[in-house]
Amino acid sequence: MMNSLLGGRYQLGQMIGTGGMADVYIAQDQRLSREVAVKILRSDEFTVMEPLAQQISQILQSIPGAEDIKVEQTSGLPVLSVVIDRAAIARYGLNISDVQDVVAIAMGGREAGIVFEGDRRFPLIVRLPDAVRADLETLKRLPVPLPLQGGLNNQAAFLPLGEIARIEMTEGQNQVSRQNGKRLVVVQTNVRDRDIGSFVNQAKARLEAEIKLPAGYWLDWGGQFENLVKAKQRLLITVPLCFAMIFFLLFSAFKTFRHALLIFSGIPFASVS
Repeated sequence: MMNSLLGGRYQLGQMIGTGGMADVYIAQDQRLSREVAVKILRSDEFTVMEPLAQQISQILQSIPGAEDIKVEQTSGLPVLSVVIDRAAIARYGLNISDVQDVVAIAMGGREAGIVFEGDRRFPLIVRLPDAVRADLETLKRLPVPLPLQGGLNNQAAFLPLGEIARIEMTEGQNQVSRQNGKRLVVVQTNVRDRDIGSFVNQAKARLEAEIKLPAGYWLDWGGQFENLVKAKQRLLITVPLCFAMIFFLLFSAFKTFRHALLIFSGIPFASVS
């Protein structure tokens, strides 16, 4: 049943106590729901980033401990594309904005007035019905008004949209994610039956050896692993500070360096036990 729906990607999870899926979102990046995330960053060009993300996903799958690998879906959104023929509209004396206004009103709608119901009033929006907007052949017959030429009876003339524009359904970008102004595609994974630190070190070594990034592209690491890195950096400061304060208190109590050092030497053994 899942394979019958084109353009969709599926993920199975389990419910947790809070009533949501088993994804835990961190404050730094609400989209990163896995323990480890590899970010491919670039100022533009998704066409190169998506194949790179698939390569990284395949490498992560071959590393022991990787589970629930997920590649961010950036494409696959159906988009109605209206490509205006500039030469054709020039022959009829039309501007690009004239054609764009017709398409915008037909597809998105435009306020044409106000409807009053007692003390309430509602905007009156004019646009094509849903069934007509989904029919490309009908859209090609959408009348585009031509400029008045001062001819016989000065009657308005219309031209089918299909004669001055190409209308087709294309595959567009599903979303555009950015970090610090740079586009990115994220590959995420969970880690099972091993520590995150050793997994990341092995993954970094594999990616550096097997992935050749084009000029202007780089990798960044995130996810819950980022919290581990920040915690280690914080402990490198707080732990020595705590030991220094303990030794200072012992020295203040015994007034002798030898006794303070003798008692202080038991702290490492206490921390091991």
